[in-house]
Parts: sequence; C-alpha cells; structure tokens
Amino acid sequence: MSEVYAPSAVDLRAQLLAAKPTRKEQIELDLGDGQSLIVWVREMSLGERDAFEAGQMERDGSTFTMKTEGLKARLIVLCTCNEDGSRVFGDNDFDALLEAGSSVMEPLFSACQRVNGMVEEDGEVDPFLDSQQSGE
Repeated sequence: MSEVYAPSAVDLRAQLLAAKPTRKEQIELDLGDGQSLIVWVREMSLGERDAFEAGQMERDGSTFTMKTEGLKARLIVLCTCNEDGSRVFGDNDFDALLEAGSSVMEPLFSACQRVNGMVEEDGEVDPFLDSQQSGE
C-alpha cells in the first residue's frame, strides 16, 4: 500500500499543476497479409480532452446535441503518438483517416479510449462516449 501524504495547500496546488499526461500504451495493429505495425497511444491533456468533447457537440439555438460523425478519427488523431509521446497525426490528417480501413482503426480507437479512461475496467463506456455511440 502506498503512503498517504497530506500536503499543504501550496504543495497540493503545485503537485496538481505539475501533473502532466503520462499514460502511454504500445499496441500491435494487424495490417493483414501477415503484416503488423507497432503503434503508441497517449493520454490527452485536460485541454485536449475538453476540446475533443466540445468538438462533438452541435448547437441549434439553445439546444446542444452530440454528433458521432468523425468521433473515432478525431480521437485517433489526438492520441496516436511516437514512442516519445509526440503526435503522429496532425489535425489536417482527419479526412484521410476517415478513409482508412476500420479493421485497423477500430483496435487503435479502442486503445485510445482505454488509455484515456473512456472505458471502465468492467467494459462500461464513458457516459460522454456512450451517448455519442448510441446517437443520443
């Protein structure tokens, strides 16, 4: 069991502000024909996560609705990285990713969800993404 530390308010603030995204996971993608590719996915920062979620909302007057179009590609763009954590895709790669094979991209999307805590250990999906996928 880890030691519990009760920091002062100043220490707590400093520790929380210093908490940078650190989670990364290496996955192997099956490209078919006996070929595979090693890919890394990373945790988004809070700002990236907020922008991702806001980008999935549409406003019609005073009503907001969730949109599912492009959700997987947007998450893959933000989270696929090199071993050093730098993004592989730029925002301008979004349209090209929409044309990529789903058999390769679905496992990559699932890894992005997992690393970013969008899927619970019991397989439950984050409520934000669940409403996205169900089309609500």
